[in-house]
Amino acid sequence: MNSEVRSYNPWIWLILPLWCLAFLVLFPPHQFDVAVSRLLWIDGNWSWHGNTFFSQVLHKGAKAVPIAIALYVIYRMIRLWVQKAENNWQEKFVRYSYIFFAMLVSVILCWWFKKTTGVSCPWNVVEFDGTRAIADPDWSIVTRQGNCWPGGHVGTGFCLFALYFALRDRFKAASHWVLAAVLVFGLICSAARTMQGAHFVSHNVVTMLIDWIVCATIYVLVYDRKNIFLRFKNIKPAATYAHTLIGTALFWTLYLDVPFWRALFVSAGSDPQVISQTLFLAAVLALSFFFVALAVIELLGLLPRRLFQLMLIILGLSGVTALIASLLYGTTMTPDMLRNFLQTDAREASMYFSVSTVLLFVFLFAPVLLLITTADRGKVLLAERFKRLGLSALFLLIGVLILVSQLQPFSALMRNDKSLRYMIAPFNTVYSTASTLLRDQNTDAKRVRVVVDPNPHASVSPARATLFVLVIGETARSANWQLAGYDKPTNPMLSTMDILNIPKVEACGTSTDVSLPCMLSRVGRRDYDRDRILSEEALPSLLQRSGLNVTWIDNQSGSKGTSDGVKTIRLSDDKALCGGNECKDMAFVEDLKKRLKTIRPGDRQVLILHQMGSHGPAYDLRSDDSDKVFGKVCTDPSFRSCSAEEIVSAYDASIRYTDRVLAGLINEMKAHSEVNTAFIYISDHGESLGENGLFLHGAPYQISPDVQKVVPMVMWLSSGFKIDYGVSEEALQKNVTSQTVTHDHLYHTVLGLLKVKSSTYEAQWDLSAQERR
Repeated sequence: MNSEVRSYNPWIWLILPLWCLAFLVLFPPHQFDVAVSRLLWIDGNWSWHGNTFFSQVLHKGAKAVPIAIALYVIYRMIRLWVQKAENNWQEKFVRYSYIFFAMLVSVILCWWFKKTTGVSCPWNVVEFDGTRAIADPDWSIVTRQGNCWPGGHVGTGFCLFALYFALRDRFKAASHWVLAAVLVFGLICSAARTMQGAHFVSHNVVTMLIDWIVCATIYVLVYDRKNIFLRFKNIKPAATYAHTLIGTALFWTLYLDVPFWRALFVSAGSDPQVISQTLFLAAVLALSFFFVALAVIELLGLLPRRLFQLMLIILGLSGVTALIASLLYGTTMTPDMLRNFLQTDAREASMYFSVSTVLLFVFLFAPVLLLITTADRGKVLLAERFKRLGLSALFLLIGVLILVSQLQPFSALMRNDKSLRYMIAPFNTVYSTASTLLRDQNTDAKRVRVVVDPNPHASVSPARATLFVLVIGETARSANWQLAGYDKPTNPMLSTMDILNIPKVEACGTSTDVSLPCMLSRVGRRDYDRDRILSEEALPSLLQRSGLNVTWIDNQSGSKGTSDGVKTIRLSDDKALCGGNECKDMAFVEDLKKRLKTIRPGDRQVLILHQMGSHGPAYDLRSDDSDKVFGKVCTDPSFRSCSAEEIVSAYDASIRYTDRVLAGLINEMKAHSEVNTAFIYISDHGESLGENGLFLHGAPYQISPDVQKVVPMVMWLSSGFKIDYGVSEEALQKNVTSQTVTHDHLYHTVLGLLKVKSSTYEAQWDLSAQERR
């Protein structure tokens, strides 16, 4: 390697700053930025905005420093080139040229990014009485409104990193002092502009990273380009166990816990006093989490080297998975969410994957691999084991003592928002996984269900055939249902039909795994007991035993155990209806056509159709082109390249497609007046589409938004069915309008409509009951 270049770690110099910059670009810390700036926004004003010292000295005056240095460098370059008399003048000329060029590129690059990324200053955003929204940086080849990312003035300070690199090989001690001076100068510029409301804190951090990367990269290209690949090869990101220990603890604390820090700063609100307390609490908690992480990693260090590395990889994988779920969709890895994750089949899981999500996962997981030490620690002797046990205990003690110093506000925080405990990674996924696997029951597991009523029977047996169709929708929320008051035509066909519309129904849960078993059980949400629900016979089996012919047709990820005891068909197995591995729900209509042609007088059939519906995040796959009438739709399952409007448009198109499917089913039944037909549609749960930063579903029920819990329901009964089964349309209408309808009504309403006598039936929960007890 070049003997004139002092050794350096290219992973620390180049890769780490690049990774941090990329992270801040992809996931800007808006919550932290706003919290800090609110402390500086006093009585609705930026008090230092017009301050003479800040404006004339710290702003305009500070710009003179790099200008003066640049002019001096140009002077020295010209003099060296003209005279060519000094010793080693060429080497000096190159160093001065490096300084000038590195400073120039740093300033130009920051200026260009400011002009093209479309990020507004704090004094222009809505949160501080401005008119613009806080935005993520988004590149363009033309200038855009905003002009505040990164910080241009801050760049005039940090561009002087070039001086450190120019001096480091010849004047080691002086270069360290210069580096310290540049950092202080840059931080002063940063603080001044942040206090004036010109930039958020992260804007200035980004500027520092950009200038460092520029100066370091040009330095390497000028002085060490022939050896850079050898340095990457011979110098490891974590060459010692200590590097792995500290680096991994920092990674867990600062990056995997980003969802926790976001939620913490949001909880601070807008009161400056509360924000100050929250920022102090955040600093204390970060220190406590860091020492606890050190304790855990040190304890894992007792394991054999390969096993130690494997454990760090597993914990890193779980932490990064939770991080992506939070960053992309705002979801938290609670036990309920882990249950959904573990029970997702390959087809459903594939909906979450795209090139962008895979690349994002690789990007976020890369530090885990880079931090794992490759140095051979040798055998962990007995003395070393005791040392690590002692250090682990010491780190844990320090972490606990630090936490105890703020135990009261920390406890209050956890009591106010219990979901925060599931945001501390990687322990959140470890706890949730253990809780799910050790204490929970898999809904799809084979089990002997308790038969509450040994002798149910269908009391009506008309001469005409009966076909009862129950459609269990997927992810349809009332908020985007035209028949529930939505202002877009998402139900153009159903809205013209003679149906019984129940616009808002309270769901049992916010996920299929919870809602589906619950809505087909006799107890439902009102007396919710998951173990009891999963251990008792579900509605389809009871209907089968009562003498009805029940068939479950699935176009989703399974029945969650509710179809046990009845004939079960996967729609995708019928290649005549489905072109590939996935079916669209319109295939239900084609299947119904076939069944109606073969049904015979006296048959009593129940079809339970489990839709694909509006299952996300690939909403665009849940509809045809003819349904995409609400504008450009989002086609990125990570949502990162989509606007809020595009996400909603894709979702609305899926609801419009469902409308066509449901109308098609009803029309097919209407066409067969010789058959007693009845139809119920009800969605299992709703969906978040970005409200309050939350996407998809599965939030803890107690704190989940209404859009995940309020769903639509539709009923239609043929005249023959109403006559033969003695159903009063007036009673139905009265019952659905006089009370809040919930999933709890479904089980008993189906029994009531089909006149199934059962000890599990409760008339008060039957929407068709003419007399309710």
